[in-house]
Amino acid sequence: MTTESSTRWGHGQLLAFSGLDGPTSYESGLCLRTLGPGTALEVKLPGLARLAIHPEPPVSGQMGGDVLDLQLADGSRVRAAFLDAFHFLIEGPVEAASTDPAVAVVRQDARTLVASASEARPERIDADLDDAIRARRAWVERKADRLGISRRPTAVKALSQLKTQVYSPEGVFRHRWSTPDRWPHRGCWLWDSAFHAIGARHVDLPLARDLLSAVFDGQRPDGRVPIRMDPDGTCHPEYTQPPTLALAVWACEQTGADPEWRDALLPRIEAYLDWDLTRRDGGNGLPVWKIEGNPNCRSGESGLDNSSRFDAAHPMEAVDFASFLALEYDLLARLSDPGRAAGHAERRDRLNRLIRERLWDESSGLFRDFDLEAGAFCPVASVTAF
Repeated sequence: MTTESSTRWGHGQLLAFSGLDGPTSYESGLCLRTLGPGTALEVKLPGLARLAIHPEPPVSGQMGGDVLDLQLADGSRVRAAFLDAFHFLIEGPVEAASTDPAVAVVRQDARTLVASASEARPERIDADLDDAIRARRAWVERKADRLGISRRPTAVKALSQLKTQVYSPEGVFRHRWSTPDRWPHRGCWLWDSAFHAIGARHVDLPLARDLLSAVFDGQRPDGRVPIRMDPDGTCHPEYTQPPTLALAVWACEQTGADPEWRDALLPRIEAYLDWDLTRRDGGNGLPVWKIEGNPNCRSGESGLDNSSRFDAAHPMEAVDFASFLALEYDLLARLSDPGRAAGHAERRDRLNRLIRERLWDESSGLFRDFDLEAGAFCPVASVTAF
């Protein structure tokens, strides 16, 4: 069955070749994004180039994360697809301009080939575009048919976007891995990967497991899972992100149990949570988020980067951090053998007790962060109260 996807042209949709279709390249792979208003594409990686489609806008067709098939207002048609990680082939009325040596543009009759210059094969302009479009659509169509959503454009679009954020194994990553966006964040981020796995398990459970295993490919010897890691092993030397990995593993296990995979990850999750408890302890048994010097992002590792709760830039016993940790230990207790489950349950109970004792503000009827420097509750009430 042919799927239907949204053709609404907005600003900022990313297009890239997926690791579900073949090898990707972190350094040299192409990444494009839509520009608006109008129908223009901008190559963002590995260099800059601009593609303008005329006339604008499209009136019907399909637009996914790695394929275009658009009917234009004058009756003409633009079709495009990634041939691989380095070549994007377009057929139809397109103007292309590149002054960046990292991006090559080849024109032949009604065709335009955009390529990563270091990997460019100009002869690929003669590739079978029909085959490329079918190949790029195949994973999305299989999943959409199985889920019964082939005629729900927004759902199909979401599947396509999930697909195109997946990289193939590369460098330190021995598994398929995902990124929040192929540009500009690019790398493998801790809790983004957890959320992607929680969603992907509904459509591709082996992929979801890979996305979580990849996070641990980047785990440091002391147990820390970095906020972000790149294939070359580069990571931020001190920041992490909200602990959500036991949650994601538990969710995958609810969808389909894999004891060997689960049991291989549990000690690594334990090591990471132990790192959180020891390296982020504010002194009373409750964790504090790392505070940064950047006034526009006081606590990137909290996931609420520039929340006004961090304006004072003081260390605070954090309601959300403690709650994340308590939930992680609760789920570890459920996933682990009885011999280890008791210790995890004990940590959960201790965190819950300290949250009630130290972070409940009776005067406002809310749980609040406790400012250790001021010796008082944080004056900012936020979503973390819940």
